[in-house]
Amino acid sequence: MPHSLASIPRTWAGDIGIVASDLDPSFALPLTSISQGGIVPDKIGLPFTNKTGGTLTAGTLVYISGWDATSGRPTVTKATAANLAGGAEWIVLADTLNNGLGTVGQHFTLTAQNTNAATVGDAVYLSTAGGFVLTNPPGGVVQYQIVGTVTVKSATVGVIELRILGQPNPVLLEQLEMAFGFFATTATTESNPIPMDRAGTIIGFRLQFLSALAINGTNYVTFSANNRTQSKLLTAAVAANTTNTGGQAIVQYTGYPLTVTATAADLVVAAGDVITVSAVVTGTLGATLQGSLRLIHAPL
Repeated sequence: MPHSLASIPRTWAGDIGIVASDLDPSFALPLTSISQGGIVPDKIGLPFTNKTGGTLTAGTLVYISGWDATSGRPTVTKATAANLAGGAEWIVLADTLNNGLGTVGQHFTLTAQNTNAATVGDAVYLSTAGGFVLTNPPGGVVQYQIVGTVTVKSATVGVIELRILGQPNPVLLEQLEMAFGFFATTATTESNPIPMDRAGTIIGFRLQFLSALAINGTNYVTFSANNRTQSKLLTAAVAANTTNTGGQAIVQYTGYPLTVTATAADLVVAAGDVITVSAVVTGTLGATLQGSLRLIHAPL
């Protein structure tokens, strides 16, 4: 069969330019590029395979933790503020059964929520097991991360806008610890001053003791924390901060968390503020106490 020069591929002759005849007739370049800001959180998603061992419900906060070779998709783990590697990276967009395929995204609207404890505009914080808490970061964690905003306040039809993209970076919590000196069965004892090196927000206080103390309606100890520089009470006047009837017993070697004030502004500290914790005994305690004090602080 005879051949002409026209039947020889142009590239054989060194011509690597692309012309219309080289392309499929259906091929067309986009008329315009994506406009500035044209990709929003609702359009950013990632397919994944659920290998957690249970159903992941819509709105669960997760992070990428592995790869499933069978499906060719990443796997996820429920996010947690209790360790440094557990921050929320994505939000599950629809209920996904174990071993099922799903999609995670950067924004999700949760409806029918109880948001009555919050105010519209309040931040929502990462908790543990893929969940979140309202108003204040949870206790017993090592970081706090804003993962959304309350947009409707209601006990039954509240709305939370979960969003990862564009939020402030997670804040690693500082945990300042010192010995809480020995105090006698009838003493009123104040801790050593705790100077705040950096401005921020106090998240909580946690005490631990070498001995136990049962709840007693006559002989009990009440704990309180104060910002001595600003003359502000940092703990709530609730039974949880005492071993009085209705309060909490002290268990040997076990943490004794204090309930902080509900006035969020009072928990904001400036660099140089001095904090102390006091133990006021009523009656005569059944045992002397000695232990340690931990102040949990989210610096700016």
